[in-house]
Amino acid sequence: MERARWLQDSRRNLPPRKTLKETGFLVLPGTGNKRGTMLRGIEVLHVSAGEGTGGLATVTTSGTSAGAQSRLHLLQHRRFTYLDVTNQVLGRAAPAARWKVSPGQKLVTAIGSGGATVLQVSWDGKTWVAR
Repeated sequence: MERARWLQDSRRNLPPRKTLKETGFLVLPGTGNKRGTMLRGIEVLHVSAGEGTGGLATVTTSGTSAGAQSRLHLLQHRRFTYLDVTNQVLGRAAPAARWKVSPGQKLVTAIGSGGATVLQVSWDGKTWVAR
């Protein structure tokens, strides 16, 4: 019953169809069970570069509490070969309090603990780039 309600609520928040056609975007938010344990959430953004290549940006919650920090994982793929490029793109960037995915802009924004934008990662057509 709860899952059906969640699916109905999530459908209202989907990006426009044009955005969904150009990118793949999936959000499974974290939720709590009756015992008070938070279950992890995940956001996945897939950007196609054509001919079986593209990139994946995955934001996961790193803990089981409501205030847990999220982590970003960046992957590039060519056909069925996936390469983790997170460390190459982010380097030694300070950890973000949370990450915000903007599928229409092919952008992932790091939000610091004060609420300010710390870093932005975007897809340039071939690779992930941090600015």
